[in-house]
Amino acid sequence: MKIAFAGDSFCMNASPDTPSWPHLVAKKLNADIIQMGHGGQHFFHAVRALMPNILLADIIVMCVSEPYRVINNYNLPMNYTWVEQLTTKTGDHWKNRQRWADEYNMPVSKLIKIAEAANDYYIHIFDNNIAEVLQLMCLSFIDQLLKEHKKKVIWFPCFSQSFEMSTRNGQDETHYEALKTRIVSQESPWIALYYLPMSGPSANIPLFEISHLELKMDKLFTDADIDYQEKNDTRLNHFNDENNINMANLIINIINNDDFTPKEIKMEEHFLKINFDEVIKVR
Repeated sequence: MKIAFAGDSFCMNASPDTPSWPHLVAKKLNADIIQMGHGGQHFFHAVRALMPNILLADIIVMCVSEPYRVINNYNLPMNYTWVEQLTTKTGDHWKNRQRWADEYNMPVSKLIKIAEAANDYYIHIFDNNIAEVLQLMCLSFIDQLLKEHKKKVIWFPCFSQSFEMSTRNGQDETHYEALKTRIVSQESPWIALYYLPMSGPSANIPLFEISHLELKMDKLFTDADIDYQEKNDTRLNHFNDENNINMANLIINIINNDDFTPKEIKMEEHFLKINFDEVIKVR
């Protein structure tokens, strides 16, 4: 069996010496990992990396990042946090500039110049609505391709905007929610401004929410502590050991049951210690 993990840092680590969920899935299924996630990358880069692996992979796990990252020819992890931390003199990323430069095989001066250019792009040019539309187009393209090839796919939104247009177009919240829950047709993947993958099951709660609530369970953490941890996260795929195991078991169960119908994955049934009462579900 060959398995591809397409996405960002939520499926990036598969260390064999730790309970990282991609490694646990591959080990349990005796599968070869042919693709891993890349921290901070735009979803477009994950899709591009997946293209040559579509016919090779027996199982594909899609972890869809939020749309507000910058597509770039260096495949650098250009998001707001990365740009901010490389263009200021605070934060661990600034102190680790040389490590970043070595990883991407470029001088530190060039790395900083690129980050400064990205910062100017965010300030003067970047448009959230355009980014959201491009994300949905990319989702629709790869979802349809996977469906046509009858691939076994499992979908996870990493963030609340992974599958959704956040623009309300001037409508009040009640009207917007009514639109969102109205299915256009039984065969359509579109629910108003939300894209529902049709090539396989998809999670109802973003992975970030699980990661965030996991930190909030630590009563010693202040909001500042949580913000720092999320921007400088050392947890494997942003989960503790227990939740890496929970994530792995969830995926293993779907694969063993061979049920890849495009239905809802109820994450609250697999992460029982987390209180999801205040979380807005994405489907």
